Amino acid sequence: MLALSKSVEWIIQNKQLHNIRIVCMSFGFDESPMSENLVLEQLINKLLNNQIIVVSSAGNNGNNNGEITLPGRYSNVLAVGSINYDPRDDSTIFDSKISNFSSTKVFGENSNKPDIYAPGEHIITTSALKKRGYTVVSGTSFSAAIVTGQISIMMQKYPNKNNEEILSTMKKNLRNKIFYLNSTQK
Repeated sequence: MLALSKSVEWIIQNKQLHNIRIVCMSFGFDESPMSENLVLEQLINKLLNNQIIVVSSAGNNGNNNGEITLPGRYSNVLAVGSINYDPRDDSTIFDSKISNFSSTKVFGENSNKPDIYAPGEHIITTSALKKRGYTVVSGTSFSAAIVTGQISIMMQKYPNKNNEEILSTMKKNLRNKIFYLNSTQK
């Protein structure tokens, strides 16, 4: 948690210099000691209080208990689940199904999570471990990265909109919580 704390402090200190408006936390904790949960929530609140949007993966517990991991289950964090969209298929992104591994449940509060879904299966990405430099992966961490990238593009396209307006614009482009990736390219 110390490394995360130092990272958050660096982000806040360098927010103006690098125009930081969004952070992707594509990791998840199922359960940790209460003191660590409190520290994590305080760190996220520091980011939010500094007008930084926090995007998180929902977690990959779909085949287990289905519970969304921390920090995605916090109400003020945009939790992203995975869908099985394949751009090589003739079907549209709206025909996609929630990935079997994607977490979809929060017990108690904030039961309307994940907030959004994006592609998270069979994602081609770079790899230092592969001879050709690429590998195929799946997981909600990749879905979170896709949504973070899309929000970043929207921030670039609409530099005068504040975070609330950006998120509102994004939500207008949602259908059944699935983010249509080309929605801002009209």
